[in-house]
Formats: sequence, structure tokens, C-alpha cells
Amino acid sequence: FILTGILLFKRNNRTVLLTDAGTYLKQELTGYFSGLSQVFNHAKLIEKGLIGELRIGYIGSAMENFIHEFLEYFKIKHSEVILNLEELENQKQLNALLNNKIDVGFVRQGNLPESIESFKISEESFSLAVYESHYIDVNSFESLRQFRDDSFILFSQKNNPDYFKKIMDIFDYCNFQPKTSHNTINHQTVFNLVSKGYGVAIVPNSLTLKEVKGVRFIDLSYLPQKTSLSLIWNKENRNPIIKKITILIKEIVLEKYALELS
Repeated sequence: FILTGILLFKRNNRTVLLTDAGTYLKQELTGYFSGLSQVFNHAKLIEKGLIGELRIGYIGSAMENFIHEFLEYFKIKHSEVILNLEELENQKQLNALLNNKIDVGFVRQGNLPESIESFKISEESFSLAVYESHYIDVNSFESLRQFRDDSFILFSQKNNPDYFKKIMDIFDYCNFQPKTSHNTINHQTVFNLVSKGYGVAIVPNSLTLKEVKGVRFIDLSYLPQKTSLSLIWNKENRNPIIKKITILIKEIVLEKYALELS
């Protein structure tokens, strides 16, 4: 098949394949039509008296300590904007941003593609999640090395290499390598496995704000390693609401910082 003098497909007796030029054209037009669809959606919302729509990706721990506050603040300031939220793993958020499936994301990720902008929202320490019957508790805890013979449940390296490395840095700092029983991508699965005694897990402090049945938490804020939550967006995304959300989040962060200093 030839379009404007460009060969797009190669055909043989068994199959039809895209040429290199066809593959390139498919990638470029997919992004173009996705952006065009968003433009029409915004026009429909404006016709209804609304400013637009913001598609938000987030990780579970962000919902526990920041997004609730942000949503309340945003609703007061911009009630005319429709918000659509979807819980996604870090890597899936990046892919969704690059393919114009979401507008902004809340992630724990350091190394980002050049086309992705970011703003650090918060930094927090870690806690150790242990099953309820574990012989070490808050009173008998001295250091993480006490758990060197325990099995650890880790967040998947494939899903977030940066976060995985940060956790491994903790073990290096404590001079032991963990025995790994499970790798997972979801904090609810982590807590489920911990509560059943399959191992212990290092988690961000924000995940300890709610009581989890069968799980106790031991604070690890004495460790120098921290994890940060960031807002990310694609700088090529033309959704005008992105500027509003970045301004609003910076206001919230600065207000929190001022309260901490006072």
C-alpha cells in the first residue's frame, strides 16, 4: 500500500507488515489523533459552561496523604473542571503521559524522559511493616539489622527501578542483603502478604496513616534514605488545565512548608 509516494506496508504470502516508514507514521499519527480528540472533548465541555477536563494518574500511597487534600482544594478553586482519576503504577503513568492518555501523574520516580516535567511535592521517611505476631515490636526494635534473617517483600524492580534501588540502598546502609520472599507492584498486596506472615516490608510512611489489620509498623526515620512524591506532566500536552494544577499544588506545598517553619 502506497500513500503520497510512501510505501507503508509489505505483503508476502503469509502476512502484511508495516514498513519502517509505516511504523513511524503510525506512531506519529496515533499521538496526533489522541491530541485532536482531547481538543474536541475540551470544546464540548466549554460549550456546556465548563472549562475542561483533567485526567490524573496516581499511585496508592499518594491517595493516602496528599491527593485527598489536593482534591478538596482544587474543587473549591476550580469547580468548573471535571477531574478523572485512575490508580496506575509508576511506569504505566509514564507511558500514559507519553501517549496522551492522562494529563498529570503522581509518582515516586527519579529518572524521567526529557519530555516529562516534574515538581517535587513531598519527601518522607520509611517504616517497616511486620506481621502482628512478630517477636520484635516498637519497644524492642533497635535497628533494621535485627531483621536480617527475615524474608522481605519488595516492590517490583521492573515497575520502578529508582524506588527499588532506594530500598536496596537501605539494606546496603544496614550492611546486609535481604532474603526476598515475594516481589509485587501493589501496596495492598504487600500488606496482605505481611499480615499472613510471608515476610516483612519497607514502605513509605504515608502508607502507615491507616490501620492495617494484622500488620504493625516500626518507624525507620533514623535512616538517611527518603522517598519523594512528585507531580509529573508531558511538556507537549496542550491541556490548559495543567498550568492551573501546577500553580495550585505549588501553593499547597508552600503553605505546608510555611506551617512547618512557624
